[in-house]
Amino acid sequence: VATGRYVYFIGADDYLGAEALERMVAAADEWGSDVLVGKMVGVNGRAVHQDLFTEDLPEIDLYDSPIVWLLNNCKLFRRDLVERHGLRYPLGWPMGSDQPFTIEACVRASRISVLSSYTCYYAVTREDDGNITQGTVSIYTRLVCAEKLFPIVAGLLEPGPRRDAFLRRHTTWELTMPLRQNLLELDDDARRDVCARVGTLVDQYVTDDVMASLPLWRRVRLRL
Repeated sequence: VATGRYVYFIGADDYLGAEALERMVAAADEWGSDVLVGKMVGVNGRAVHQDLFTEDLPEIDLYDSPIVWLLNNCKLFRRDLVERHGLRYPLGWPMGSDQPFTIEACVRASRISVLSSYTCYYAVTREDDGNITQGTVSIYTRLVCAEKLFPIVAGLLEPGPRRDAFLRRHTTWELTMPLRQNLLELDDDARRDVCARVGTLVDQYVTDDVMASLPLWRRVRLRL
């Protein structure tokens, strides 16, 4: 239903700086950005990677920058890009459905920019720890999302360093989380099922270069 030149997404618990949209649109117009990331900070202890926000950057390299660690949808997207490529959220995902949209938008974008000189976005941890991505999430919820996400990335990018840039992030986070969080609380059959399904993703998508880039303890868990 959007009719403007840009679309922007915001989490239900979060808020924007008073001049955020004005500044982001002005920067995107000046720089010709298809995707623009405004500076984000965490509130109430919310962790937000700051490596991307060192300075204003009219253009960044998608595959050689910290943006692969910030794949949430809280960005300014040129609506023409969204409509031209038919970008939509996948339905039925329990969490993480913003990532396929954001990843493909960034892959298709002619220019991605970063506005660091103004704090645009305040990501809030709820007092009741009710944020779906921040609280305790079922192992199977995380596993199902990983099983959906890896083939999407593989379908967008040919094998090689560009695909690996994304899969390194997904292997570090989405794929290792089911092996970290409460795994030992499951019964034997469930543990074997989780490990087998993680192993299948490792065999299909995790290259030697991706594996070699991981911390040792993550490599050991995934190899096992």
